[in-house]
Amino acid sequence: MVCGNCGRVVKDGAKFCDYCGATVNAATAGAEQSGEQILGGAKRRGKGLVVGLGVAGVAVVAAGAILLVSLLGGAKGKVLKAAAKSAGEHAAVMDTFGVSTLREILEKQAYTQKIGLELEKLSVDDYSGNDYSIMKGLGADLVLASDLPGHKIGVNGMLRWGSVDLVEAYVTMEEGKIVAFCPELMDDTALGIDTETIGKDISEADWFEDFTGEDLDELEDLSFNIFDLIDITREVTPMDTAAQKELVNAIEVEKEGSDEVEVNGEDIKCAIYSVVIPEDALLDYLDALQEYVEESTKADEMADYLDSLDLDIDTDDFADEMESSYDEVFSTLEEAVKELGDLEFEVAVKGGLVMAVNGELEIDGETMEYSLQLGGGKEYVNDISLTMEVDGSAVVIESSGDHALKGGVYTDTTTIKADGEKLITLETEYDTKAKDDNFSFVMFNDEGRLTLEGTLAVSDGSFSMVFDELSFFDDYNEGISVSGEYTVKAYEKIKIPAEETFMLLTADEGDIEDLLEEIEDNAYDFGMYLGEECYELIEAIQYWS
Repeated sequence: MVCGNCGRVVKDGAKFCDYCGATVNAATAGAEQSGEQILGGAKRRGKGLVVGLGVAGVAVVAAGAILLVSLLGGAKGKVLKAAAKSAGEHAAVMDTFGVSTLREILEKQAYTQKIGLELEKLSVDDYSGNDYSIMKGLGADLVLASDLPGHKIGVNGMLRWGSVDLVEAYVTMEEGKIVAFCPELMDDTALGIDTETIGKDISEADWFEDFTGEDLDELEDLSFNIFDLIDITREVTPMDTAAQKELVNAIEVEKEGSDEVEVNGEDIKCAIYSVVIPEDALLDYLDALQEYVEESTKADEMADYLDSLDLDIDTDDFADEMESSYDEVFSTLEEAVKELGDLEFEVAVKGGLVMAVNGELEIDGETMEYSLQLGGGKEYVNDISLTMEVDGSAVVIESSGDHALKGGVYTDTTTIKADGEKLITLETEYDTKAKDDNFSFVMFNDEGRLTLEGTLAVSDGSFSMVFDELSFFDDYNEGISVSGEYTVKAYEKIKIPAEETFMLLTADEGDIEDLLEEIEDNAYDFGMYLGEECYELIEAIQYWS
């Protein structure tokens, strides 16, 4: 269903919108937006490249904040609701690519990710005459399975060359138990330690004391579970809405009348509103945001936990350094707000949607103008442009295509121009109905081309991009091409394929010596195997590096 107030997609059967809090009317939610809702932006010049970006950011904050204020009337309510509704229209376009599905998977904090790459072509003219085609088929796979609520993490990595598996490794963590395994070195036995008994195990292991030459009895009480630290950081409390409400209340909006404005080549009659976001209100909001960010990092709680372990760690410096890093970031933002002063801009609204945002500002003695234009065609989301001009020099970003999928295929062409000269072009196509070879993306200019072609698959609980080609080649046709995949899905536990686990800290010295001898023998055999099977590959890598 679609919320009739903000336009965002909500779950079927929902009584309230998760985004704006409005009551969802099942009879009207999900109805298609009318043709009246055409997105546009007035082609009245706004001032400032930096200001344009700054105002756009503030507009996003303001739009988000209004969702927390039940029903605002008057000019302010109309502008902020239009901003929220416009954001909802474009969020629905992003959902075409599975953004909401991916977000839902990650928010559960229990998922499996897989990244795989395989070299298809390496074209390098290093004047050596070396043939790097032998490297074709060199690849790597990495699987990360993370169930943070269940206190389980697993990693599996592999290097391969065509049909030859070069090396594979596993690491798992479950509560305090950490297990590692490499089949090429360790036969059928994995190595493990238990962090919850690590102090006791170390203090009772004579061989460990002999190895370090230190008296380790003082570590007897050392016990920890890495997931206790993870639990501190993963629970994030939402920001108090009071600061956002105060920012919204401080925004000044006045209707200036109506006017015909040019929106991406089309003349559209819009209601024109002047908007002022006071400098003081922005500074107050930044203060509240910094306080929230610092609290969310849980630096003090993490320092307290590390202190409880009685380790030789200066946790005061740890917390102070984190706080200092945030101070630096927010000080920079505050300086930018003070430089900009009150943000003043015009908003053009038509059919309950934002058509344009235009503004100007003086920065370092120069007038900077910007104009954000949204829509203008038959479908609101199909056309977007942003013009930023400083002292007669303009940068223009234009995006157009079938974003609404009226033809069943998402298409987009985006260009970036400076003073009329095209700097870069991006072309995207996604056939949502095709199961295979349905996605392509190309970014190019006179100096090179980046290409991604493959299959994008989005379903309930999974997201995957399998690419037949991910390549970059310059204008001399030198570059690299790989194939591979990126997949995110529900959590699947990684199981180590070993018959037994050798608990390192509780073993006697003789067993450890036997284990080390076995690993040493296996390492020698493994090295000989690589030398025989992969001699040409190793030689090519050495020349390339």
